[in-house]
Amino acid sequence: MSAGTECQPPPLDISSRLSLRREGGIAHFPGLAQPRLVCCDRLGEAQRERLWQLLAEAARCAATPVPSGGVDQRRFHLAIEDAEGRCQWAMALDEQLMPEALLRLWRDHQP
Repeated sequence: MSAGTECQPPPLDISSRLSLRREGGIAHFPGLAQPRLVCCDRLGEAQRERLWQLLAEAARCAATPVPSGGVDQRRFHLAIEDAEGRCQWAMALDEQLMPEALLRLWRDHQP
């Protein structure tokens, strides 16, 4: 597993599940702190491939140094689980490095 290194995610199949969780910042809003879950059984093959590409981009971005964001800095935790709920891959990424498409997915997805 990765903890913010450049380790690529495993291929996504229909039993994979992605968890997106944001933490940090000054104010805590329980609704925003809940993880967003993306179940790959609801995605077509092309959508799973695009999601994998976004996760691989996030892994590459994680290697970029980030200047200190102060007390309001937020991080995203991304994790891929298999059908049994076992973590197959995980990483953390500063919000300012998160690919825009993954930020939109997090914002638009209901917890």
